[in-house]
Amino acid sequence: MNWEAIGAIGELLGAIAVVISLIYVALQVKSGTQALKTSTRGAAFRSLQEWNYAVLSEPDLAWIFQRGMAEPQVLDERQQARFVHLMFSYLKLFENIYLHLLDGSVGPEAWEHNKEVLAAFANLPGTQRYWSGRRPIFDPRFADVFDSLEAPDGVMVIDQLAKSMSGRPPEGAPDGNGAS
Repeated sequence: MNWEAIGAIGELLGAIAVVISLIYVALQVKSGTQALKTSTRGAAFRSLQEWNYAVLSEPDLAWIFQRGMAEPQVLDERQQARFVHLMFSYLKLFENIYLHLLDGSVGPEAWEHNKEVLAAFANLPGTQRYWSGRRPIFDPRFADVFDSLEAPDGVMVIDQLAKSMSGRPPEGAPDGNGAS
């Protein structure tokens, strides 16, 4: 064997080593990207859960949120102020998930599932009253999506669910006698 052949074999082995290294790096990047998506999705869901726990831990907040969505006019001035803060944090949670969808750090299934929850509240009187005065403080891309939301079929909002659990039919639901 001459030196040229040995050099060619060395170059071939070097090229193979580079390809193997690139494949390894690609697999590591893919694994890291998946871990980041999983972590981001988990953080978004944890934020929603923490928001719910915070509201549940103070009964007044739960009532303000529930009543403020359905009948904002029944809230007094202090309750309305708290409702504004509740709505801000609530909608920012969903905006965060949507922006993560746009940058690819969560998959479409994370947004689609949560979009249904958001859509159930989007057209309620209190939400609309809040949104009409606060839309500009949200990302325009999220705001456009929010504006297009329609209530999903079969998803009860808090007020309807609470009434159904208390034995009273939700507004607009059949009363069991064939009438609604």
